[in-house]
Amino acid sequence: MKNKGNACYFKSQFYLPIVINICPVYYIKNWTFCLYIVVKTADYVKDRVGNMPKGYVFTYVEFTTEADKREAVIKALNRMVQKGQLAKLSKGKFYKPEQTPFGELQPDERQIVKDYLEKDGRMLIGYLTGYRIYNQLGLSTQVGNVIQIGTATWRPSTKRGRFKIVFVKQKNTITKENIPLLQLLDAIKNIPDAPVIQIVQTFCCYY
Repeated sequence: MKNKGNACYFKSQFYLPIVINICPVYYIKNWTFCLYIVVKTADYVKDRVGNMPKGYVFTYVEFTTEADKREAVIKALNRMVQKGQLAKLSKGKFYKPEQTPFGELQPDERQIVKDYLEKDGRMLIGYLTGYRIYNQLGLSTQVGNVIQIGTATWRPSTKRGRFKIVFVKQKNTITKENIPLLQLLDAIKNIPDAPVIQIVQTFCCYY
């Protein structure tokens, strides 16, 4: 048990200390103290997951960055996978599955590769491209299980779930504003059978 000012709280490998502001300050016989509530790791993880939207991809880092709590969080997440409350996309990546009459839906492709598109959820480092984008625009009938990402630096392909992720080196600067133009250039280069004017008109209508 540790003291923090006039407050006490327990800390062990099985518990995460959670501060909840039920009442900012209590006054009892001129003593001032804060209320610390200790919640079991499994209950804490289950509650956090319950508030996440279906199809949202996450890792244990969203629950704790402290090394001594990491193992307990990972175990709680894996137990939820075993119970069917969560699904595993790949090693260390989980999501809440959405069930339909036709089976379980995979997460949106942007969710699947979001860590390759943005660093720390803020800095843009890549963009979606390739035949899955061309299919959405009506420029191709090809879909497949390949997700292509344009990046400033080349990196080897990898796999997540049933998807193969391929990286295409983009020499131009990648910004939020010029992504449609970069996708347009990729389409002109990769769809030789489609007239350039048709590709340009399609992108202008879509964006």
